[in-house]
Amino acid sequence: MRTSIRLMLLALAILYGVMAWGQKKTDPQGEGVTLGELGVSEAQKAQIKTLWELKRKKQIQALENLRVLNRLARDEMASDEQVGEAVSQIRHQNSEMTQRINALEELLIEALPPRAQLHLMILGVLDNGLTPRYLKREEKSERDSNSNGGP
Repeated sequence: MRTSIRLMLLALAILYGVMAWGQKKTDPQGEGVTLGELGVSEAQKAQIKTLWELKRKKQIQALENLRVLNRLARDEMASDEQVGEAVSQIRHQNSEMTQRINALEELLIEALPPRAQLHLMILGVLDNGLTPRYLKREEKSERDSNSNGGP
């Protein structure tokens, strides 16, 4: 009797294993859609890459600017003139970069098919109103390197 129970449990384990393997193989989330399938031309792909790099550069620049502002906030010897100049310069940089990003984004939105726009908004390449995920990863890796005695 114990042997038959063991065989039945083994058979069930094999059956569930095969079912799990089959579900993994037919999982639609593993499949992706390429930009080419969405009707995006090579020129548009280059514009998308440029837009992504601009957004990434803006986030990196913002982190660097925050470091400068934090140093100024801690510096008791900094004059109001120095603080005002730094703040003005950073605002100007942010405004300039935002204008460049918005202009390129508008050009892409006018030219891209709706499905491509949908996927690019989900990925965060086109503005979706959310903070980019890579910013959070960069901040975490920066905190980890600082706590480990990094630069």
